[in-house]
Amino acid sequence: MTYVFSLAFLAGEGDCTEFAAHGVEALSTLFHDDDDNGWSAEGFFERAVSDGVRDGLPGICYTPDWAGKPVVAERFQWVMAEAILAADALAKATGEERYRGFADRWWQEVNTHFADPHDRQLASRIVTDNGGV
Repeated sequence: MTYVFSLAFLAGEGDCTEFAAHGVEALSTLFHDDDDNGWSAEGFFERAVSDGVRDGLPGICYTPDWAGKPVVAERFQWVMAEAILAADALAKATGEERYRGFADRWWQEVNTHFADPHDRQLASRIVTDNGGV
């Protein structure tokens, strides 16, 4: 939850409840183990990363379809908060450094692409080089 509240603070949100709700939502998926259908925490994370960052643009695609093609390709800061939280939780739960790498990478993307360099306010979404999403 630290990351979620940190992002809320950077965004200037006085009420962190919305950010916390997204964090809890993200965390709820991490503790269900259902490897038979690919919806384990690690499987869910891998699919989200595969679908959400495949275009090489900063941030994470908001809504891919079942084939992984972006339906809503916009990049929102709260999606980044959930992704950082999920990566951090998986790093702690599994001990695998690759998840820490994802969290660190996404923090860097937040700082580079979402945060205003002067006042550290976060943009709600970013515009990328592929036509405005």
